[in-house]
Amino acid sequence: MTQERMRRERKPYIIALMPFKADFDDIYTLGIKPACEAAGGRCVRIDEEWFGGDIVSRLYTEISAADIVVSDVSDQNPNVFYETGYAHALGKPVILVTRTSDGTAFDLRQQQQIVYGSSIQSLRNTLENRVKFFLEHPEQADPTDPRGIPNLLGRWKSTWLSQEEGRYVENTEVITIRRQRAQNVYGDVVSDDQDMANCACDLKGTYIEGYLQLLWSPGANNSDLIDYGCYFLKRQSDGSFRGYAVGHFWNRDRVETYEQTVIRIKD
Repeated sequence: MTQERMRRERKPYIIALMPFKADFDDIYTLGIKPACEAAGGRCVRIDEEWFGGDIVSRLYTEISAADIVVSDVSDQNPNVFYETGYAHALGKPVILVTRTSDGTAFDLRQQQQIVYGSSIQSLRNTLENRVKFFLEHPEQADPTDPRGIPNLLGRWKSTWLSQEEGRYVENTEVITIRRQRAQNVYGDVVSDDQDMANCACDLKGTYIEGYLQLLWSPGANNSDLIDYGCYFLKRQSDGSFRGYAVGHFWNRDRVETYEQTVIRIKD
């Protein structure tokens, strides 16, 4: 099986965070796990996996690898709270579930929760729909995150017009966001400009209240034509971004500004 086929056939990985207690077993086996699988994912709880080494290191590794995290915060377990915070810090989509919202930590009460009471069937139905939302709309903001931080990982196409010899020419760049930690992102940008062919610039930035600011600087593989630059972009209702880019090119000895449209590339 080719790697491309394996990538297409891979099911999204979902990890369930909850106390390892007998009274949570039915919640997981009859509620959380079948809901995630019905939505098209593969769900695991760390204690049902066989592995070498200590469980804490393995747990953090699995959270880092997860596409979605489901966290049951019913009994205010400090380990679950810490693991949930770790998932948030990594920018993971986190779905909170709880028997009752009474007694939930203040910070978590500000976020959307699935309150299932004594009905595992209610949990299963609601959670399935929530997981489907994440899987079908990865570009949308995490509805459990009050900061509204979207998942920005992946490749984006930036398009703008420049005037050359009296005519407008469409130019493109590919922005790749390789790492995201909450509102902070890191990656690179490659331009198709003939003067900057194969020029890869390092990229880092922040997403705050609907605005994405990205700063770039020459990377190891660059044409030495660009000194620095930045994007100022506003997120649109369809998940794309619009704004402008500013860059300083030493060979032209000036700062140039272009209006930008940035859309996600669907691989």
